[in-house]
Amino acid sequence: MKLFIVFYLLIYSLMHLYFYLRLRGAMTLPAWLHVLSICFLILMVLAPIAVRVTEHRGWEAVACIFAYVGYTWMGFLFLFVASGLAVDLLRLVTLPVGWRPSGKFMFFLPFFLGIIAYLYGYYEATDLRVERLVIESPKIPPEAGVIRLVQVSDVHMGLIVREERLRRMVDKVRALNPHLLVSTGDLVDGQMDTLEESIHLWRRVKPIYGKYAVTGNHEYYAGISHALSVSEDAGFKVLRGEAVKPIAGLCLVGVDDPAGKYVGLPTALDIPSRGSDFTILIKHQPSVSIKHAGLFDLQLSGHTHAGQLFPFSLITAVYFKRQEGFYRLEDESMLYISRGTGTWGPPVRICAPPEITLIELKHGKKTEGAHFGK
Repeated sequence: MKLFIVFYLLIYSLMHLYFYLRLRGAMTLPAWLHVLSICFLILMVLAPIAVRVTEHRGWEAVACIFAYVGYTWMGFLFLFVASGLAVDLLRLVTLPVGWRPSGKFMFFLPFFLGIIAYLYGYYEATDLRVERLVIESPKIPPEAGVIRLVQVSDVHMGLIVREERLRRMVDKVRALNPHLLVSTGDLVDGQMDTLEESIHLWRRVKPIYGKYAVTGNHEYYAGISHALSVSEDAGFKVLRGEAVKPIAGLCLVGVDDPAGKYVGLPTALDIPSRGSDFTILIKHQPSVSIKHAGLFDLQLSGHTHAGQLFPFSLITAVYFKRQEGFYRLEDESMLYISRGTGTWGPPVRICAPPEITLIELKHGKKTEGAHFGK
C-alpha cells in the first residue's frame, strides 16, 4: 500500500507539473495568482488522500467537498494531459513543415478539449446499460426453467455514488426482476457511517433465490469490517471461500479479493469442494487462477471498469489480458467481465459505459452454447 501511495503521488504530481508548465507557457501570472495556482495544484494532488483522512475522522461534509472537487479535477486533469500530449506529438510530427504553435494554443486547446470530454464523460457515466447473456448447460436441470441472474459490479457506494445515482441503479435492477443478484466486488467504497439510505435502497431488491457478494479491493481500503457490515445490512450474503446452492443444480462460489493479503488481512482465495452442479465462481478481479481451472463453469468478475476513461483504457488493456465482455476459456469454462455499474474517483466514463448484466441460465445441450440476448 505504501508503495502504491508513493507511485500515485509521483505520477499525479508529474501530471500537475505538466499543467503548471503549460499554464506558465500560455500567460504571465501576477505574483499572487502564481502563488494561488501553485497552492491549488498542491491541494489537488493531496485531495484523494484528504478524502480518506476526513472520511475516517467522520468529517463527512469536508470529505464530500474534497471528493467532488478533487475527483472532478482529477478527471479533467487526466483528459487535459492526454489531449496535451496528443498535441505535443502532433507538433513533433509537423516540425519538418515548420508548425510552431504559440504557448496559448498549446494550453487552451487541451484545456477546452478536456472540458468537452469531461462533460461527455459525465453524461456517459449516467448512461446505464443492460447487457444480456444467455447461457445453456446440461448441468442446469430442465425443471429450473430460466434463471435470471443479475450482476452488478464496482458500484463504489460512498461519497459520490449514493442517493439519486444509486437509486437509478437499484430501480434498473428491480425492473429486471432477478431471481438472483450478485455483486462482484467494490460494492462499498467509503468509511462513512451514514449509508442508511443506500442500504435501504438495496433492501428493496428481493430476489427469490437471494443476493450474494464478494469482497473487492476497495472493501479492504474502506475497512473490511465496515464494508462487510454495510453489505450484510443491505441484504447481501458475502461469500468468502464459501459455496452455496440457492437452487438445485446451481452452485455459487465466492472468494476474497487478494488485496486483503497485501494489507496483511486474512483472505479466503480457495474454492471449496462442490458437486457436479453448474458452478458460478464470483471473483472480483478477472484473472483466472491455475488452481481454479476446471473447478467452475462460469466466472463472473469486474474490477477493470473497462478502463473507465479513454485513453486510460489503452493502458489497462495492456495490464489486463481480458478487460471486458464474454470469453470462452481453454477448459470449456467461461468468463464474463462487467464494465462496472458505478465509477471510481471522477464520476465520468468515456468509451466504457456502465452496465448491469442480465444472465439467463437454462438447460441446454452444450455449456458452450452462450450468446448475447436481445
